[in-house]
Amino acid sequence: MTVLHDSVYAFATVGRQCFREFLKSEFSEENIEFWIACEDYKNLKTTPTTNLTVSAQKIFAEFVAHQAPREVSLLKLLETAVRADGWKKRS
Repeated sequence: MTVLHDSVYAFATVGRQCFREFLKSEFSEENIEFWIACEDYKNLKTTPTTNLTVSAQKIFAEFVAHQAPREVSLLKLLETAVRADGWKKRS
């Protein structure tokens, strides 16, 4: 089972790197970096030494704030997420 797990992890790592290189060529590498940061944040364990607020603020400052160093377009991401979740505007 460990060999299979290691193989899947290695494949995922290589796949992520290939996708990152593709996004770099399309000038949108910040999108995968934002996704990785959010996934890492979701996997953080709350402990006395873990400060979730500080981690969230770092993600915000890096990717979400106006004129962030690697600002992502959340309007399109939000629209896609809302459509994927089947959200409908309520009157």
